[in-house]
Amino acid sequence: EIIGLDTRYFRSKLNGKKNAYKPNMDPGATILGETQWNWLESSISNSKAEILIILSSIQILATDHPYEKWANFPLERAKLLNLISSASSNKTIVVASGDRHRAGIYQNKDFVEITASSLNKPTSKNKENDPLLIGKIFPEKNFGLLDIKPEENKITVSILDQNGIELNSKIINILR
Repeated sequence: EIIGLDTRYFRSKLNGKKNAYKPNMDPGATILGETQWNWLESSISNSKAEILIILSSIQILATDHPYEKWANFPLERAKLLNLISSASSNKTIVVASGDRHRAGIYQNKDFVEITASSLNKPTSKNKENDPLLIGKIFPEKNFGLLDIKPEENKITVSILDQNGIELNSKIINILR
């Protein structure tokens, strides 16, 4: 099952200046808004799928960069991580995110996130570290691939360059 999130329409104001955002600790601050949160919680809890793919235009797991991300709203991020954690006990969850003009694979104890962007506008080659990053960041033109093989009980998430050459990958075992 694929669940797409709208992380901009209902989002509260970002704190700080562009490309130097600071955490918004206001308990009323939101990314999804109340209606979308209710829909997301219901969608995840009522899903019969073995695999959930969650689409987020902004990164969920990354915390160590100054750009737009779920970590700019720590209370919202914690709420989402708790929701995913509860669901991950009987579902395999993969998050696909973008909006960074670079690519990376991230993992916490509950899910893997692949950020793949951008095929048309790469960014500077500055280095970036993150505690949940697997390997390194790829600033060159790239795209992501989810290769789901239920018969082999696995999903391979891959970052490929513009010529289809693999830059990084991670195999995820499907929960059964």
